[in-house]
Amino acid sequence: MTNGLEHLAQALEGYGDSYVIIGGTACSLVLDEQKLRFRETKDLDMVVRYEQRLREFSRILWKYIGEGHYASMEQSSGRPHFYRFAKPATPGYPKMIELFSPHPDYPIRPDSAIAPLHISDDISSLSAIVLDEDYYRLIQQRRETVDGLSVLKPEYLVPLKAKAWLDLTERKTMELAGDGPHVDGKNITKHRNDIFRLAPAIEDDTRIDIGERPREDMRRFIEAMRGVDMPLKQLGVDMSQGQVLELFSAIYL
Repeated sequence: MTNGLEHLAQALEGYGDSYVIIGGTACSLVLDEQKLRFRETKDLDMVVRYEQRLREFSRILWKYIGEGHYASMEQSSGRPHFYRFAKPATPGYPKMIELFSPHPDYPIRPDSAIAPLHISDDISSLSAIVLDEDYYRLIQQRRETVDGLSVLKPEYLVPLKAKAWLDLTERKTMELAGDGPHVDGKNITKHRNDIFRLAPAIEDDTRIDIGERPREDMRRFIEAMRGVDMPLKQLGVDMSQGQVLELFSAIYL
């Protein structure tokens, strides 16, 4: 489980409608709640929701980050706009926090994947990685509270992880063709394994409409996995690979 979650839950108490935790930390929380195994994770991915008390929540989050005394704060080019925070000097804080948001309703550079969060002058340096609109709508659908934190439910974490796997796999193919930067294959494997780890946490009768683009991405992921021999016992998954893929097909397709 990610370090610093108790402290974070205390700091964000009462603002569960203003953010959603996704990624490895969300997987860890929802699987731990069901007594299922997950890998150790150090980073925390948080989606900031524009629709719910953005100004008040951002003040609290910016204060929390400041009190953590993060040594590394990654920024976009030009005027400082920080969206990734790592190496906290204060004990009890997550080792890394990365912020995401929907596409803002104001213009940003077409080639930019980072959007400043326009809130007020005193917190004007806070930014977020822009999420695909289809996937932001997906994130909006179902959240739950686990250990005092707002997290995405497991059946919605799966399509996000599948999207990440597809994107990284495509970038790895471009790298091998000499047409892209290095992509760590361990990250590709991590997302794939996480998807299968989530399967036992989802009810068999779950059926959700995730939208056209995420549905097509899930179709591509499922087809790609039919030719892979997954080490499910090593991952602590008490299901066969066929059962997992059949479950995903029934839920998403």
